[in-house]
Amino acid sequence: MGVLQESTETAGRRLEAQAPPSAGRRFALALAIGVALGVVGARVVFVGSWLNLIPWGVAGLLLGAWSRPWWSATLVGAAYGFALAFSFMVAGYRGSLSLTTRLVPFAVLGFVGAVGGLMAAITGAAAFAIIARLRR
Repeated sequence: MGVLQESTETAGRRLEAQAPPSAGRRFALALAIGVALGVVGARVVFVGSWLNLIPWGVAGLLLGAWSRPWWSATLVGAAYGFALAFSFMVAGYRGSLSLTTRLVPFAVLGFVGAVGGLMAAITGAAAFAIIARLRR
């Protein structure tokens, strides 16, 4: 066995031994991705278009597929969906009333986004599990 092959195998074992990101890190990353996509969707890309749903859905599916164990996908998905919906509404608000008077209704609608993010993440986790079983 060559030196290169040995070092590759050693590196592979080291990667397998590393713990996956903690639930707190996944949660924080889901919030950050949700806020970023919400603001970008409200201000920069696909403004006023249903096409925003495509990257939002793909991100939800990927977050779910990345979450281990499967129940983690529920927390990550709900956090992502809430952050996405809430930040999208706040960033896109152009009303005459103060933004602070709209925060509670935006938060209520954010829970609708949480349900959407939850469904996307669970679908991503289930699809990943099915694909992983088929590959065996």
